Amino acid sequence: MAENFYQQNLSQRIQQADLTAWLVLNDRCNWKCTHCYFPSHSQARKPEEALTVAQSLVDQGITVVPAAGEVLLEEKYLAVYSAVNAKHILSNGLRLASKDGQRIVRKIKEAGIEQVGFTLHEGGEFNILHGVSPETVAKAVETVKTAGLTPTATAVITSVNIDRLPQICQLALDIGIDAIRFNRLIPTEPKLRLLTPTPGQTKQFFDLLEKVRAVFPKEVLKIYASGLFGKEGRHKNYSPDYHYCLAGRKIVAIGLDNQVYPCLMLMDPKYSIGQIDPKNGNITINNNPFQQNQYGKSECAAYQLLYLGNSQ
Repeated sequence: MAENFYQQNLSQRIQQADLTAWLVLNDRCNWKCTHCYFPSHSQARKPEEALTVAQSLVDQGITVVPAAGEVLLEEKYLAVYSAVNAKHILSNGLRLASKDGQRIVRKIKEAGIEQVGFTLHEGGEFNILHGVSPETVAKAVETVKTAGLTPTATAVITSVNIDRLPQICQLALDIGIDAIRFNRLIPTEPKLRLLTPTPGQTKQFFDLLEKVRAVFPKEVLKIYASGLFGKEGRHKNYSPDYHYCLAGRKIVAIGLDNQVYPCLMLMDPKYSIGQIDPKNGNITINNNPFQQNQYGKSECAAYQLLYLGNSQ
């Protein structure tokens, strides 16, 4: 079967070292947020294998971004961050807020990491995704800042908290965060659909975003909206042929099963677009129909597939 356009394009990007790969190290975690896109919380790459795969990809000129459930459950993974020159690491904050926090943050710093990111959830009735409490995150932030590293935050926006941007931004400031990124909830499980912002609410989000930026200028708090919010409400000058979402085109995710997926939100076998040989890091791209349609033209591909259910 002849290669389709996107298969050929992605293969060329690999050859030209113009590709970013999320490399999943584990899906284990010491917490269980409702919205987590890792389904089993029971698998992990051996640190030695993870380092081999990461180094092989780097040797090919591919940019590697480590991804995990809670990466600090296995501190040996920090060698992967060092090998790929990663400057940012994500954590739920539990281990950094514990009595081992100072020791762990020193190891993070020794690995060359400069920023530690946390997911920030409001407390009480507003913690509908059952994330780690803001009090715990605040302790972790203090540990990170004491070591001279920069804490950042991500907040997941749902159909319930979409009007609470000012409160979330204030919470970030209160605990010592100076940069926050908003992610739109992606329904990786059917039970999350009711909590997922509709297209209309997404437009409302961008209206609210402008207002909250006026209250919290960037000198006080840097506020970003991630690509999970799609193109609506911004970047109106993109040409009709431009794919706003680069999932499966310039960015891929390498799962624990060594399948290559369009993104971290679409790590389901039916969306596999290739495989990687963990012994040498060679990626083979297949002819999955995902790459033959218009997903990602103006919308996040994962939102389009898992919520809207059709192409645009």
